[in-house]
Amino acid sequence: MAEENNDKKTYQIKNQEQADLLTDPIGLTILVAMEENEWVTAESLAREIDEDQAMVMDYLLRMTEADMVESHQQEKMTFRKRAQYYSLGQVFSSIPENIDNHWVFGLIQHLSSDFRDLLGLLQNYDNIGEALEDNEYYGRKALFLGIQKLYLSEEDLENFRQEINDIIKKYRDTSRKSSETREFEAAFFVKPYLPSIYKIISDKRKK
Repeated sequence: MAEENNDKKTYQIKNQEQADLLTDPIGLTILVAMEENEWVTAESLAREIDEDQAMVMDYLLRMTEADMVESHQQEKMTFRKRAQYYSLGQVFSSIPENIDNHWVFGLIQHLSSDFRDLLGLLQNYDNIGEALEDNEYYGRKALFLGIQKLYLSEEDLENFRQEINDIIKKYRDTSRKSSETREFEAAFFVKPYLPSIYKIISDKRKK
C-alpha cells in the first residue's frame, strides 16, 4: 500500500512484476497521465495518451491485479492510482538476470517515444519554438536539455540530490492547474561517467 514518505505519498514497488509494469513505456505513460485521487476510465485515458483503448484496459487490469492501481465497477469500470509517486526501492538495487527488462531501458524508451511523438505532432511547423508557442507552450523555453560533467565527492553528491529534490518540491507544492499553466514532465538523470568506469576497471585488471 501507499505509505507516507517525507512530504509525499509514495508507493513502494515490491516485486519484479510491479517494476516491469512501472518501467514499461506504456505503463509509465498511463501512470503519469492519471491524477492522484481521481477515478478515470480506460476510454478517457486512451483518449488522453492517444493509445488503443483495449491495450490501455489490459494494462490497467494488470496493474490492478498487481495492486498498483485500484478499480471500481459501476456503469463503467474506473481506475485510480494508489499514490502520486512510485518508488522502485529495493528493486532498483538488483539488476534482473534478463538485462533487457531492466527498469532503466523502459524509462529511456518512455522518454524517447514521448519526444518522437511530440515531434510527430509538430511536424508541420518549420520552427519548433513557433510550434510550441502556437499551442500555448511558451516556445523553446518548454524544452531544454542540459548535459554536464561534474566532479563530486560522496558528500557533494548527497547535497546535489537534496538540492534537486528541494527545487522539485518547491515548484510541485506551488503548482496549480489553471488556464495560465501548462503541464510538464521533468526527468533528471545523474549517472557515473562511463569512460571513467572503464578506466578504473582496466586499471584494476592490470594490477
